Amino acid sequence: NFGVISKMLTDWLYPMGGVKRRLETRWKAPVKPGDTITPTAVLTARKVTGKSRFATLDVAVRNQRGELVAAGEALVEFPHQL
Repeated sequence: NFGVISKMLTDWLYPMGGVKRRLETRWKAPVKPGDTITPTAVLTARKVTGKSRFATLDVAVRNQRGELVAAGEALVEFPHQL
């Protein structure tokens, strides 16, 4: 689950020069062999500083039955261009 969330975030962040700063997850249910899992993220907060732009995201992983198997929060950064 953690790897699937990390891949989702880096696939979105890296092309735009962003980086993952923090990822915290809680496991809600086991993932069984043969399950198909899908990660999602929802933007919950933004903050702009003199050097960067930060975003907080609620992240989740659901199985093919729509059951929540992991949930957490990520902090990402988009540095300002020099």
